[in-house]
Amino acid sequence: MKSPKDMNIIQIEITNACSLSCSNCTRFCGHHEEPFFMDFDTFKQAVDSMKGFQGTVGIMGGEPTLHPEFEKFSDYFRENFGNGEVQNEFKNPTKDFVGYVVENVFNYEDPKHTKRGLWSSVGRNYYKHFEVIQKTYSYQALNDHINPSFHQTLMLTRKELGIPDEEWYKLRDDCWVQKYWSASITPKGAFFCEVAAALDYLFKGPGGWKIEKGWWNRKPEDFKEQLNWCEYCSACLPAPKRDARQEVDDMSPFWAQKLQEMNSPKFKKGKYEIFDVDHYDPNEHEVIDEALPYMHDQSLRISESNKNILPRSITIVNNLKELYANSFSGDDWMLVANSDVVIDSVTKILKNYVFNSGYLYRCLKDGYIFFNSKASVLKRSSQDDTIEDAFGTKTLRWLEYLSVSNKIETGCISQLDTFVLDGRKVVSIVTAFDDNYAPYFGACLASIADNSSKDYFYDIVVLADNISLENENKLCQIVDAKDNFSLRFFEGEIGFEKKDAVHSHFAKSTFFRLKLGSLMPSYEKVVYVDPDTIVLKDLSELQGVDLGETYAAVCIDLTYRLMIKNGSKVAERFGGARYDEYLSSVGLSADAIMNYFNAGVMVFNLKKIRSAGLESKMLQLYEQKEFNAVDQDILNLYFKNNVNFLDAAWNVIVQYDDIMRHVGESDYSKYHNSMSNPFIIHYAGHHLKPWKGKVPLDDYFWLYLKKTPFYKKVKKLYDDTFEAFREKIEGYVNLENARSIAVFGLGMSGKLTIAFVEKNMNCSIGVIIDDNFSDNYNGIPVVSTDEFIKIHISDVEAIVFGKYQKVNPKILECGKLTVRLENVY
Repeated sequence: MKSPKDMNIIQIEITNACSLSCSNCTRFCGHHEEPFFMDFDTFKQAVDSMKGFQGTVGIMGGEPTLHPEFEKFSDYFRENFGNGEVQNEFKNPTKDFVGYVVENVFNYEDPKHTKRGLWSSVGRNYYKHFEVIQKTYSYQALNDHINPSFHQTLMLTRKELGIPDEEWYKLRDDCWVQKYWSASITPKGAFFCEVAAALDYLFKGPGGWKIEKGWWNRKPEDFKEQLNWCEYCSACLPAPKRDARQEVDDMSPFWAQKLQEMNSPKFKKGKYEIFDVDHYDPNEHEVIDEALPYMHDQSLRISESNKNILPRSITIVNNLKELYANSFSGDDWMLVANSDVVIDSVTKILKNYVFNSGYLYRCLKDGYIFFNSKASVLKRSSQDDTIEDAFGTKTLRWLEYLSVSNKIETGCISQLDTFVLDGRKVVSIVTAFDDNYAPYFGACLASIADNSSKDYFYDIVVLADNISLENENKLCQIVDAKDNFSLRFFEGEIGFEKKDAVHSHFAKSTFFRLKLGSLMPSYEKVVYVDPDTIVLKDLSELQGVDLGETYAAVCIDLTYRLMIKNGSKVAERFGGARYDEYLSSVGLSADAIMNYFNAGVMVFNLKKIRSAGLESKMLQLYEQKEFNAVDQDILNLYFKNNVNFLDAAWNVIVQYDDIMRHVGESDYSKYHNSMSNPFIIHYAGHHLKPWKGKVPLDDYFWLYLKKTPFYKKVKKLYDDTFEAFREKIEGYVNLENARSIAVFGLGMSGKLTIAFVEKNMNCSIGVIIDDNFSDNYNGIPVVSTDEFIKIHISDVEAIVFGKYQKVNPKILECGKLTVRLENVY
């Protein structure tokens, strides 16, 4: 057994009234003639007594939200116990409430946890107190008991079952309730075990310890008379279970007699079954030894059929005057709108989402306001006031992802309007990606927010390609607390359906850049950032760049210069030519080739692009020809010699330093300086992604990803993938003891393979095999295929080559183990 001070949780039981009557309830709900409701003074004593306790203090029942002073209790609890306000007050609406619960409020070990917990069903009273619950309780153990969950009976005695003292004491002292669950406070005092507390109340026992500061420091040797309640309880025994939904209790003859004598309402209704103690076989049951034995799949805690927390009805009003005429009474939710399109479309959307009833929600795009008639932010101002006066500007929540114009519910749109905001400078930012990149843009978005200025309003438009509602909601959470951010998702009419338009790592959404002029007709200038970037400087500086008559502000792509200098070749599907030859063949002049820019960070002059009629020309070329770098090649072709070059720090394309040393002294100096002080880090291409392996400047990515709801999932995938890769490679090569390995190829893919092996695999590279180079590379000898087979083959244990490399057949046939690095970079 253990002291309450060593428990993770201690409960304050404010009532044993409950709207349910589950089978084998640990609080014996349904058996009390009259439920108790803890008085406020006792509750204050209970809360104050727990100061200094390092675990979670829970509010429990019965069903605690049935207590008539639940909100008063919660306010005192919030102000007098725990480590601050709840960080996530459920501000964003969601369809997946159980997903929100499991991910955000079902982990009492979270270091951000405020140490205040609530154990509750999800009924009408939970909905009634929704706002104060989200504000107060960072840990919520919710269970509506609609889905199956099997409760072990507590109503057997060990003496009836014939369990001798020696065996009994061993089982009792290892009881899962005391080991994994909690001590408890009821109106009758404090107890070492929550079931003992419930038994004391049911059987009108002597009560518990005095509710005073530090009572929870008692040790097992101090439990003494409270241990007598264990004789009534079968929690620690191998005992039968029953589906909680049946509302039938399993009990021994002793228990049946006791409940009959006390006029138990549930017993009188016949909601019980007598257990045959004479034929008890412990081998037919099991001893519980886990914290959550009743429901292993936590996603089943709340059933999809539970509609208690959805808006029940929506009253439509057209203006503020009519709103006040209704006196904010009658229906749960109010919709202020002046458009029949909004009224007809949005009500169907809103009735399927869970909202925080304390907030006002506003959709700037469609101009509607949505709020609960009992919202605490309501000031009941005069009918001449504005919405902001009536509710207070701090209560506004942007609802762009529940816009009628949004593709989530109503299909595609063709154009985006400028975000208009009186009296504040607007920074217009646009990006484009599909669902796969949503987590990585989360890190980018967090970095933009962290490096923003309160002097500007940031209008962020995501040109989306089938981004899930779940991911859109998570992205919105990142900037929800900032009142100078709007995040909008739009799936425009892409029109890019040509077969094989994209290849390799490129996604269809990249072609949105060719259509920005028509997709955003009221915008004159926008800052475009790829989703695989981290922004370390305020983007208002890019917004302020003077574009003059140029089409865009851009950064030269130094990695392209490196590929040109090294004689790297494009893919075979584009002729396999050298990069400079390929770019020349598509129409770029020599100087334009040397000034080839990367399209991942750009400031677009949309007004100039529209006036020059470039969009139709670019789209026509797209239809006629395929390109190695898809839309980036097209932008370079049409923007050539008419761009404003930015400082290289605005688009620092991550690369290994030992590779970039070969780009030339002047360009390497630019690269090195920008890597030392980056404004925007760009994990470009398919090779160097921080979520796939260790790459330069990856600390920034993980720093900002930690500030998003995506971190745990991405980090777990990273760890699992990398470990699986190591296991696969070590199945061939004992890396820790390898004398050395060989790497095939010294082109770009080969150099990346070398860098990856050196930085991730903890083994040495003895030789590089390449028929087109000689001498050495960073001190590693470079030899031809023939020379390797004749001289060096016995010196290595394996030959490693990259995913996309074409390997000399002699290497594959040389008899030495060959390993291809699949899906690593």
